[in-house]
Amino acid sequence: MPLSLTPEHAVPRPRWHSHAYNRADLYRLAAALGWLPRRARLALARRIGRLVPRLMPAEEGIVRRTLARVTGATGSRLDALTIGTFTDFAMCFSDLVSTNRQPAARLHDDPWHPYSAALVAARPRIDSTAERLAAIPGRPMSAFEAPDGCAFATRCLHVEERCRAAHPALRPSPAGLVRCVRAEEIHAAQVQAIHG
Repeated sequence: MPLSLTPEHAVPRPRWHSHAYNRADLYRLAAALGWLPRRARLALARRIGRLVPRLMPAEEGIVRRTLARVTGATGSRLDALTIGTFTDFAMCFSDLVSTNRQPAARLHDDPWHPYSAALVAARPRIDSTAERLAAIPGRPMSAFEAPDGCAFATRCLHVEERCRAAHPALRPSPAGLVRCVRAEEIHAAQVQAIHG
């Protein structure tokens, strides 16, 4: 069922900037699929991921060369690894894009989904040096391994049993749309910690 927003929850339509490693059409497609039930969305994302290497030959070449160097694979094994990389990425990307929708400037400055906040915190800064970057616990999972609840429950520092119980609905938040049952609670605690 499509989500309707009341005027107080309306979000400015995000601008998608296209460059060699940011294909705006793929972002739009992933965002458009957000209303589908998760299993159907991931199955469709997997199929799209199988097509991506043909649509993005430069990226396919980079991934293929990297996989060959790292794994030593060649021939059909390298073909399978390359396709697997793109399908896993498409499914994970689909989960991420359908989890937190807010304007890009606000996403970097004030993320509402805990996993988005963790990604922003783990990003290297060009205006300072650090001995060690912030890390997200656990390991990235294939979308097929993702639990029935929140897709990021295994890596979230704020996870509770209710997060694992069911896949959260995409719902309005003051920042845009968010797929987290604890978004407001966690965001308020983070603001309190920063501003006292």
